[in-house]
Amino acid sequence: MKKNKIPKASIALIIAAILLLGVGGGIATFAAPEILSESYESEFEMDSIDVTLVENGTESKEIKSKALLESLEGKIQPGRVYDEKIAAKNLGEVNIFVRAIIKTYWVDEEGYKAVELDPNLIKFKFDDQDFNKSAWQINNQETTNERKVYYLTNALKPGKTSAPVLNKIHIDGAVLDDFSYTTDEQAGKRVYTYTYKYDGYRACVEADVQALQPHNINDAIKSSWGVQNVTASGSKLTVK
Repeated sequence: MKKNKIPKASIALIIAAILLLGVGGGIATFAAPEILSESYESEFEMDSIDVTLVENGTESKEIKSKALLESLEGKIQPGRVYDEKIAAKNLGEVNIFVRAIIKTYWVDEEGYKAVELDPNLIKFKFDDQDFNKSAWQINNQETTNERKVYYLTNALKPGKTSAPVLNKIHIDGAVLDDFSYTTDEQAGKRVYTYTYKYDGYRACVEADVQALQPHNINDAIKSSWGVQNVTASGSKLTVK
């Protein structure tokens, strides 16, 4: 099977968690994976439009090479929920319509996408909802296992930051359920050796925000974003 290398330059925001699962003597242990971060810039500019991604209250322009998710102190554990607020800020001079694209996937130690692993085990939430339904809408026509696309319902005014589309992240504890094991006799004792399917892989998240100005917005949505089921009227945007 041909693998696709992940181009680092295209990554807007990446959270990479290495799953390290070790076992021996019949007792399975889990080593909390490290958070790896890379420089990123998620700015999208056109004329007077300037929008930036905001992560936990910090604009991407300010983050750049700063470590992401510093509040986690470099560790993340499957099943544990962490704060991860993703929003958009209008840095331009006109109202804008905004969409946020969140991608999740796994990569192996060499940086190749592991298409056989389930990206849905990398989960985002907004409190107890799948996303912030009071401020954003999801476009199911653009949704795949790896990608979800959200649209801000109201136009975002200059200088304003949107409500977060998501504010929680966790790796589903089900990553620990997919394993096989072998047994061996050592010194008269039976020893179990476990092999976890997700062992050694990185859980990756990309987040990006994009914007269009209100002028000829419905034509722009179709031509620039290539979307047919999203329309705008006045300051409101609707996903059909």
